[in-house]
Amino acid sequence: MSDTRGNFDNFFDYYNMALEEVKIFVFENLIYFREINNIGCMSSYRIKSLDSIKRKMEKKKTKSICDIAGIRVVFCDKSDEGDLSVLDRKIHNLDKTGFITKFEDTVDRTNNVGIDIITDFCDYLCECAKKERDLEIIIDEKKNYIKYPKDTGYQSMHVIIMYKGIPVELQIRNLAQHYFAEYEHEKRYKADENTRAEYNSVCDSCAQKLNDIVCEKTSKVKSLGEKIRKIG
Repeated sequence: MSDTRGNFDNFFDYYNMALEEVKIFVFENLIYFREINNIGCMSSYRIKSLDSIKRKMEKKKTKSICDIAGIRVVFCDKSDEGDLSVLDRKIHNLDKTGFITKFEDTVDRTNNVGIDIITDFCDYLCECAKKERDLEIIIDEKKNYIKYPKDTGYQSMHVIIMYKGIPVELQIRNLAQHYFAEYEHEKRYKADENTRAEYNSVCDSCAQKLNDIVCEKTSKVKSLGEKIRKIG
């Protein structure tokens, strides 16, 4: 690791390098996976800003985080494919009535994209990574926020992909889960106390709908176990 980092002048160069390599790995395998499963998807990626890193460390009261570099994959119906950043802005700007309408419509159409597709993709990446000398994939059952949603109702699968010891967080979810995650983050997590109070009931109601879907399809949610698959 010291040899690898010695080649860079800037802290963020390490993460940009890792993100580029992991992006290639994830997106190349995603193309094949979506074709054989006949599903759509949207994706995005980013490096956290220094201010964002500091805020999260202070909030979590920790000196290290694993999501400085991140990739997000959202599985959806092919008819819903588009630019994920554009969709996120639209979600953030919805009022309560507009969000409920869009969310419920998305939940109905998400039935075409089973929850099991998310764990299938994780398993598929693990198999593909066996051919990659510099990659290590870490899957922790505690980060399966679909099987074990956060108290806020947030659902997503979080996977850490290490490139030469540098972590890149991969978040995988379906479109309904993404609608909720973006709206709840904007209206509660980032908002002031008054705004949070205004949107609490809406977010709680939508979180319950997502939880009901998981409960209905429990048999399809495969336990990944608390396992570590090391490549190299």
